[in-house]
Amino acid sequence: MKGYTVFVLLCVCVLSGGCSVTIGTGPGPDRPPRRSYPDADVTLSEIDAVSQLSFDSGKLAAYQDIAARPHLSAAAQVYLVQRALDELSFESSRLSVVQTLIKNPDFLAEGKQAILDNLDAFSFDSSKQSVLTSLNRRGYVPSGRQARDMIQTETTVEVEAGYGQTL
Repeated sequence: MKGYTVFVLLCVCVLSGGCSVTIGTGPGPDRPPRRSYPDADVTLSEIDAVSQLSFDSGKLAAYQDIAARPHLSAAAQVYLVQRALDELSFESSRLSVVQTLIKNPDFLAEGKQAILDNLDAFSFDSSKQSVLTSLNRRGYVPSGRQARDMIQTETTVEVEAGYGQTL
């Protein structure tokens, strides 16, 4: 819709014989701090509640849902890794939760560090290798502090057109 509006403005400028259009006015506001959904304290409580479930299958499903959640805070990622690796009985379940977190677009360096610090929770070398390969393929991830400090900017576009000129 925004592109269509700019196109209409340009057409009006050309037909009216010339004008100047300015879109945007400079740097935008600071990006709000990264928060878990709905916020960090609630997510940490939710992770605690999941750990109270009796069956591994229920824990696995709930931990995976949290691991895939957008805008998961650094504290929530660290706590999720620690609790999931402590509470899940099966190696494949632990691996699944960690892989889900690594694939999360909002995966942070704090979560990565928690995985590396708890790598011994995996019994098999093949599981450890799988995690390390996934981390390596993922590449650089920002820390929660860097993600919070990023700023959003706007772009300014000026257009001038006179009668008979082509854009």
